[in-house]
Amino acid sequence: MLIAGGVIWGLKLMATSSHQQYDGVYRYSVKNPIENHVFDRVSNPLGVPDVQLKGEYTSKPYVLEYKHNVDASIQEFENQEKNESDVNLVVAWDIGLEWKRRYAVTSLLDVNNIQHRPFHGVTHIFRDQNSGDVRFYGILLSELVEALNDFDASLANQVLRYGETL
Repeated sequence: MLIAGGVIWGLKLMATSSHQQYDGVYRYSVKNPIENHVFDRVSNPLGVPDVQLKGEYTSKPYVLEYKHNVDASIQEFENQEKNESDVNLVVAWDIGLEWKRRYAVTSLLDVNNIQHRPFHGVTHIFRDQNSGDVRFYGILLSELVEALNDFDASLANQVLRYGETL
């Protein structure tokens, strides 16, 4: 609904499955009008900085996981049901609690971090706590909805929850 309704631009689902190892495959695609992808605090808070957009393009395929919370993905990684290095994007209602043991999280709902947003709608980056390497990106739906409903309150919550900028 967020994709079809124009809240998240450019995420193109290629396949989804409830019985394969991974939940889906997607591409990211920037098409005209490019302005739909550009960040604006009021009209497009999920966008990317315009300097990142060089024109139309379509990415290679990436792996997507749907979860109620990120804890479910962490459990699958730890149980070796899924390989963390295969997953590019986790779409979840909420972050859960387990992330603190394993990841440093950068909120892309904090306007001071939007230069790190790889594509429209991504709300968080999950990095290895030790190396700082990106493990996967997240779209945390509860936090996305909060940001769309009250951007200033959301910003304060993001800083409290995840800390200041990188």
